[in-house]
Parts: sequence; C-alpha cells; structure tokens
Amino acid sequence: MPQSELKQNDFILHHVEWELPAAEGEPGAESQKLSWFHLDARNPETLKWLTERPSVDDLTASILCAEETRPRYLDIHNGILLILRGVNLNEKADPEDMISIRLYVDKNQIITCQLRSLKTISDLKDRFPKDKPPQSAAHFLTQLIKTLGDRMAGTLSHLSDVTDLLEEEVIENPSHRLRTDIIHLRKQAITFRRYLAPQKDALARLLGNDSLLFTPKDRRRFQEGYDQMFRYLEDLDAIRERCQVIQDELGNTLAEKLNSRLYLLSLVTGIFLPLGFLTGLFGINIGGLPGVDTPTAFWVFVSSMGLVIVFQLLLFRIFKWF
Repeated sequence: MPQSELKQNDFILHHVEWELPAAEGEPGAESQKLSWFHLDARNPETLKWLTERPSVDDLTASILCAEETRPRYLDIHNGILLILRGVNLNEKADPEDMISIRLYVDKNQIITCQLRSLKTISDLKDRFPKDKPPQSAAHFLTQLIKTLGDRMAGTLSHLSDVTDLLEEEVIENPSHRLRTDIIHLRKQAITFRRYLAPQKDALARLLGNDSLLFTPKDRRRFQEGYDQMFRYLEDLDAIRERCQVIQDELGNTLAEKLNSRLYLLSLVTGIFLPLGFLTGLFGINIGGLPGVDTPTAFWVFVSSMGLVIVFQLLLFRIFKWF
C-alpha cells in the first residue's frame, strides 16, 4: 500500500517500513523489508483492512479487533498471534486497569492493534524510528516485552511501598480506616495478577516458537522478559499475603483495644456496684435508718464507702484482675 494512501486511513495510527541488512554469514543473502502497522482496533475499517491482507485470516483479524481479550499466544501459519497487557499510565486512570496490546508478527511484518492508548507504543516509536530499524521482527518483539515489563516495574514497586507503609501504620496507629486501604491494595494486587499470570504462560510458550527464527540473543531477551514477569507474579503473591497478615494484625489490635476498654468498664462497674447498693439502701424513706438524727452520719457513711473501695481494689489485686 503506498505511503500516501496509508496517510488517508485514520485507523492506521502509525506505519513505518524498514530496510533490514542482509544476514551476516549468508553469502548471496539479500536485504529484507520489515513493516510495522499500528492500528486503531475501535475503527470498523481496521477489521476490513486486516481481512484483506493475505497473511491474516478472518479468525486472526477478529481476535486482533475483539472488544475483550486476555493474554494469550497462538501459532498462525508462518507467524504468531500474541496478546499482552500493559499498565494503564494514562492521566486519571487506574494502573490496574491494564491495556491490551494485540500483535501479529511474522518475518516481514508486525501488526499491532490497540483499543486504548498505551505508552509502550510511544516508547517503541522513539526506539525504532525510520532510520533506526530493529534487527528483526523477533528483536522488535523482545523490545516490546521488555518495555512492557519496565513500565510495570514502577507501579508494582509503588504497591510494595504502600504495603510497607500500611504495616507501619497498623503497628503505630491502628484504626478502622485502614481496612479500606488494605482492601483496595489487595484488590489491586489481585487484578494485576489476573492479567499477568496468563501473560507469563504466553511468554513461556513464545520461548518455544521457531517460526520467527529467533537468534540465541533474542532467546536470552525473551528469557529475561519471562523471568521478569515471573518475579512480578511472586511480588504480587507476596503483597496479597502481606495484606492478609496486615488485615489480621489490624483486626487483632482493634479487638485488643476494644477488650481493654470493656475490661476497664467492667472494673469500674464492679467497684461502683456495692456502692450503688449501699446508696440505694440508705436512700429509702422509712423509719429506723441509723444515723438519721446524727449530724456526722453522712461523713461516716462516705468514709465507709471509701473503705469499701479500698477493700475492693486490694481484693482485685490479690485476684490479679488488674
């Protein structure tokens, strides 16, 4: 398709064609061309354009433009279909609302589709401009996976830092408001893991692919991307487990504070129970009460209640109630 015609298609968000050098060590080898098409999957013209390409069948086109996807890997003819997820770093967006990037890759072309803007694509545009091509389609793919992982690193590191702060807060200043923060953090970790677990499996299957003629260097890069994803999953599992421990510790701390207050109230109630009985007994308006006609009877009664309090405190101390 001529470059002038491509510019007229709004669904093609980016297009570049590189002239790759001939492979070293292969006499008579000619240079090859590698094209990258980045498409807007929301545009209805994208599906039509994909189905008209001889290397893309109808099923592949429908998967590339699907509304809902999950990370997956498929071998297709002489290429691969790969769906990955990247953190949502757009303004006013939740990072755990991960954005899908759909790829069809063979030796001579790379087709990527998006429903929402992903900053990883901007990074790749800067890394591989017209005058600086990748070494191969596999090299491009390894850089995409590496960039996705690098973009995730900051977000997952932030989750770990938030977990550390919550642990300190629970120890130093436990309160009921921390429950909401812990639940939100745990929900984030669960959401990330829901996408990254199948993404790790997809990368594992990609390591066994031979259709793109991966070089040993490419395989090392893929292995690094896979190991990075594996570490992220371990970190997310650790965050989930730490959130559970923090939540249990918060519950225990709040329960201990409540029990200590109830215990104090019980002691106060125990102390004033006999005093209430005595005041009620001497407060009845019938004849025969001792000290009614004695001027010092009130102070004798108050002093007697003081002695009762002292006796109760000594009794509580003997029974080790406080």
